Amino acid sequence: MAKTHDPHPPRILLCKSSMDMHDRGARYIAIRLRDSGMEVIFINFLDPNEIVSVASQEDVDLIGFSSSVQGHLPILQKLHAELVNQGMGDMPLMVGGIIPQRDYPALQEMGIEGIFGPGTNASDVVSFVRQRVRAIQASKIDEGHSKASVGGDV
Repeated sequence: MAKTHDPHPPRILLCKSSMDMHDRGARYIAIRLRDSGMEVIFINFLDPNEIVSVASQEDVDLIGFSSSVQGHLPILQKLHAELVNQGMGDMPLMVGGIIPQRDYPALQEMGIEGIFGPGTNASDVVSFVRQRVRAIQASKIDEGHSKASVGGDV
């Protein structure tokens, strides 16, 4: 009988700046993700390097960044650069909070696929995360099969 691959529950890192005191939305999303069967790590950070460190240590599938104040672009640029420097440049990112439409192109250039502003339905965020993580897990399974095929029998 063939063994089926049972992927782990999605592990999501949600983070917000310690300087941003508005965390109600991020905590609500954390609860909704957790209630849908995902593992959620929630941190406050002072420096984006902390996000990368926690993401690596916790082996997360996706990073969610919450911002309710201006200043998110330089932080996200530094976060993206540090992910690339640490060999984690393919880590999916999503952003939520008060994100002006004018910032969307810059965020998309960084590879941020999920941008969620005020009024976003939490189920849309949960669906996005679930679909994105499934795609990642499927690609890891495909990579594993490809490496096994290339290696041949031992």
